[in-house]
Amino acid sequence: MADIKFYPYGIGANTVPFQITAVTSEATGHEKIYMSDLIKSTYWQATSSATQNIDIDLGTGYEDYDIDHVLIYVDSGGDMTWYVYADTQSNYSTQTEMFSLSPQGYSGFRLLVATFASVNEFRYWRIRLTNLSTAPKIGLIFIGESKTIATRFSYGGIQGQYDY
Repeated sequence: MADIKFYPYGIGANTVPFQITAVTSEATGHEKIYMSDLIKSTYWQATSSATQNIDIDLGTGYEDYDIDHVLIYVDSGGDMTWYVYADTQSNYSTQTEMFSLSPQGYSGFRLLVATFASVNEFRYWRIRLTNLSTAPKIGLIFIGESKTIATRFSYGGIQGQYDY
């Protein structure tokens, strides 16, 4: 038996509905709405390489989801450190660090996935980008639940089972 975990995203594919409520900065023509418009060619861009916060509200019904990943399509222009925080308070006064990663030495857009233990008690989420050399860009953000496919085979027989 083998379990395969994957992270579906897109319209109606285990993506938690959310609203981006605030960003540290945004360049004209590259506003925050472009992070959640589901169009890969549009993007938000910060106005500087200073630390950037992206605040997200899942709205009512957030407890119906078992969130275990955040996916971003990002261009940091090089090195960066990114964090994912979650909180029950809209002012992030009791935020919990869910994930951190420091991808190094790349430029151009790249998909990054933050994975963590499944939670459903947090309504407010924050993505923080630090240690930037240029103003970052984010084309897509997805927050959601992963899916596991379990496969079972009987070698020497014809039995096979797939659980979706």
